[in-house]
Amino acid sequence: MSRIDIGSRRSAQSSGSVARETLYLLMHRKIFLTAFLAAPILVVALLCFIIADSLTNKNIHKLPPVGAGAGETGGANAIGEAIKARLEAVPVVAKVNGHAEVADDANLVDPTTLEQGFLIVVEDKAKLANASKPIYIAGNFNGWNPADPDYKLTPQSDMRWRIQLKKPVSKINANEPIKFKFTRGGWDYEELRDDMSVPTDRTLPKVDMSKVKPGELPQIEMSVAKWGDMRPEYAQKKSADPYRAIKVTGTVKRLQVRGGAGAAASGVRDLLVWLPEGYDKNTTTRYPVLYLHDGQNIFDFSAPTPGEWKADEIATQLIAAGKVQPMIIVGIPHSGATRTLEYMPPLGADGKGTHKLLEGKPPQGKVHVDWLLSEVMPRVNAAFRTSTKREDTAIGGSSMGGLISLYAAAYKPEVFGKVLAESPAVHMAGVNLWEGAAFSNTTRWPDKIFMAVGTKEGFDSERLSSTFVEGVKKFDGWLTSKGMSESSKVFVLEEGAVHNEDAWAKRFPQALEFLFPAKK
Repeated sequence: MSRIDIGSRRSAQSSGSVARETLYLLMHRKIFLTAFLAAPILVVALLCFIIADSLTNKNIHKLPPVGAGAGETGGANAIGEAIKARLEAVPVVAKVNGHAEVADDANLVDPTTLEQGFLIVVEDKAKLANASKPIYIAGNFNGWNPADPDYKLTPQSDMRWRIQLKKPVSKINANEPIKFKFTRGGWDYEELRDDMSVPTDRTLPKVDMSKVKPGELPQIEMSVAKWGDMRPEYAQKKSADPYRAIKVTGTVKRLQVRGGAGAAASGVRDLLVWLPEGYDKNTTTRYPVLYLHDGQNIFDFSAPTPGEWKADEIATQLIAAGKVQPMIIVGIPHSGATRTLEYMPPLGADGKGTHKLLEGKPPQGKVHVDWLLSEVMPRVNAAFRTSTKREDTAIGGSSMGGLISLYAAAYKPEVFGKVLAESPAVHMAGVNLWEGAAFSNTTRWPDKIFMAVGTKEGFDSERLSSTFVEGVKKFDGWLTSKGMSESSKVFVLEEGAVHNEDAWAKRFPQALEFLFPAKK
């Protein structure tokens, strides 16, 4: 081979090596440039992933939102808000057995179709549920009963509440989805959103059975932010709760009775029974009894009434002073919306009339008194040491409660020997309610009647006040004309007194001293 050929080959080899090195450098530069250009995109993608994970991970501490329209992303973060909106739009299975995941439709199962049933676990974020006010489920499968014992949750050691449900669909239409809410025993205690608004009815989410181990019950986890009794207006409503704690002087017992007049016939209510000092020590003593209508406001304030009779304080003071004999006082709560019907005696010459206040409905006063005799008094006599003698049995009330008490004594004179009638509504809307058969046919009057009225019963209305007072005066005169002696009744006309509990409480000592004088 010639020198020229060898030189040419070496020259060609050298050129090839340079070309390869140049190509290698160019390729590395492209890779570096690609990585450099792709890095911001990867950083943005990583940030989006972190934001998305923070929105779905409850274990990550979230700072309070900052900035207008921040929502839960903590700032005016358009990317974060868009991701959150996207996540909320995707169907997410309820947290089942500790996992909250997006599942394939093929794995989703209606929990009510599972033979083994399923668990519902509820977190009470307000921490108000307790043994006396546990959590219940009320839904279209149990008549929306807010205190159904079959759907009461039990507390867990982790402060959450649980219930195992076994195909409750058997109680509803198979084509109707289950709807429900959580309560704490009543609709005043229903669940609320965090902003105190009432949420829509809940429905059961489908569960991903691929996440449930064999033999394991699906566990659906839910939470309640707040409850109805956390509303600001609940404070007044609480005072009207018949099961509230009552602040009394002495001892008050609750005694549940069933029935009543009209719409109250299928209900229950609690009598409030006040016992005098020494009742538990004097085990052989039997006590006279004063039954008082509108029992909600006899011993304690109960909304919406403006006050109370203070019967417990007054009776305690008078008994201690030796001015009256020890007695039992029974507060009989009215029936609520049907009070007017319940306290209206029979009207008309045949006892079958009505009154325009009743909107054409028949009075239920006779049924009410029959209920007192058949349910209330037997329950009291069985539970407490009462004297059932006529002279030891008094009945009373105010306004229409005074009216029905007067009627009770006229209807059953052999039972009631004494009456306390405060501001009795014996004349209403131009009708003298005592002129019908309910009063006229009685053959015996009580041994004692205490009746009182104020000159301002109509408050600022002189016409109403005058009409009210004249009606009570006429009734008092009518009693006299029927043979009731002046020594058997006390009529008090108090100047300036109005139609409320404060006025009745003020006159209560005089009434007790007349009806239950201390024995000499």
